[in-house]
Amino acid sequence: MNDRSSRRRTMKDDETFEISIPFDEAPHLDPQIFYSLSPSRRNFE
Repeated sequence: MNDRSSRRRTMKDDETFEISIPFDEAPHLDPQIFYSLSPSRRNFE
């Protein structure tokens, strides 16, 4: 039973790690979204 608890804990830890990565890359992805809007903004200029 303890083994199962340990495994579940690892899974939760993994989830936190996976969430931490996207959050870290979020700033890098944000500019990409702005780039996508760039053409629209250029038209406005």
